Amino acid sequence: MNPWIKIIRPINGLMSIIATSVSGFIGLGTAIIYFFNWKYIMFAVIVAFLITCAGNVLNDVVDVEIDKVNHPTRPIPAGQINKNRARSVSIAFFGVGIIVSILTLHLISIIIAVIASILLAMYELRIKKFGLSKNLTISLLVGLLFIFGGVSVNAGSKMIILFVLAFLAIFSREIIKDVEDISGDVNRKTLPKRYGIKVADYLAFLVVVVLVAISFLPYYLGILSVFYLYVVILADFIFLVSVSITFRSPTKGQQISKYAMIIALASFVIGELV
Repeated sequence: MNPWIKIIRPINGLMSIIATSVSGFIGLGTAIIYFFNWKYIMFAVIVAFLITCAGNVLNDVVDVEIDKVNHPTRPIPAGQINKNRARSVSIAFFGVGIIVSILTLHLISIIIAVIASILLAMYELRIKKFGLSKNLTISLLVGLLFIFGGVSVNAGSKMIILFVLAFLAIFSREIIKDVEDISGDVNRKTLPKRYGIKVADYLAFLVVVVLVAISFLPYYLGILSVFYLYVVILADFIFLVSVSITFRSPTKGQQISKYAMIIALASFVIGELV
């Protein structure tokens, strides 16, 4: 894979595209049949993708030393991309993303894009060194994708429950990732380093239990159809499996949680379209 494609982590970018699109289409509801409404979702998707790419590149810039231990095949520690050049590319992604939002989206969407960019930069440069604050920040950023898509079509309030579900799913996975990376997290006060791996594992499990418990709300609130339930039950099961496996293998646990999140996103799409 081309190192520049690898450094922007296209899978993460695709997830941001899907999350923003899904929330936008759910926000439109029956108005989805009118093609001219789609343009705002398209612009929101472009902005979300650019800012996500900016954060991914900045992550590799900041984490060079840590990645030499945890992820030595990434482009910068592998010597495929110059660190300073990557930093410039990250700044460019942030700048273009904000400019596109200013030129194409509503004021609230622009504010969210700016806030997300600032939070993402602060997360990479400082916040992620400090335990739960880093987990909460990245979870907030992912959850904001759902608010962002809804706001782009003037339906932000409808997305609050999806924001909460996304926030909890990412929060549990971020804790698991900290357990996985504990040996390479030098000079970082992560949750497992401060309170121990068992505490982190149990907290991740508790968060998933809460997630599963409230995952039925989009149906009962009339936001998504009964077909959402059929699919989200599978996602819930895989989430529970992932945190259970984490007690033995955090690497396998966080890998399985990816599949749970993909299925959860699919449940949103199916619940809206079917």
